[in-house]
Amino acid sequence: FTFASRWLVPRLGHLQARQPGQRVSLGVFWNKSYADFHEGGFDAGISFHDVTLPRPDDLDLIELWQEALIPVCAPELLRHGPPLAEPVDLARHALLHPTSSREDWSKWLRAAGLPELDAVAGQSFSTMEMAVGAAMGGVGVAIADLNLVREELAAGRLVAPFPLTARDGSGYLLFTEAGRFAEPNIAAFRDWLLEETAAFRPA
Repeated sequence: FTFASRWLVPRLGHLQARQPGQRVSLGVFWNKSYADFHEGGFDAGISFHDVTLPRPDDLDLIELWQEALIPVCAPELLRHGPPLAEPVDLARHALLHPTSSREDWSKWLRAAGLPELDAVAGQSFSTMEMAVGAAMGGVGVAIADLNLVREELAAGRLVAPFPLTARDGSGYLLFTEAGRFAEPNIAAFRDWLLEETAAFRPA
């Protein structure tokens, strides 16, 4: 949901300008299987892939980018809230979790060398979109994918108090049934996505 609403939908105009005759119909599925794709008659899909989950043999997959987790908050929180000069200062702030599993903060705190800091405290949300919205409202510090909050950071609606990002190999994949990337419409969609996300991948 967050990928579609925050990143893909605002860029569909770019695709229409490049491929005026191509229509894109979007659907969002919440489970972690590929069954809905097979049953829904879609040409291609984009999935957040947890590295612990198997990849189906009957699909061709292309990585768009790997998630890079980074703490973000409203600039007002830095000016008027408790100090946030070092990662250990997060103990004095409300942590905003983008999932009910609360795993993302644990990943970042381990990367920051603070595995002992309470990583499950704070408020959890069902999507990263909600957690980021709460952060912009000054509720606390959210953990988010850097590539999904670049515009808010550039505009100053969010700030990243620490430059460290945490990665575990999870990320967004474009997929379709085996062999279908050779079809012109799917190939054009793939090429456009890879161009749009080129800056998010290591050189």
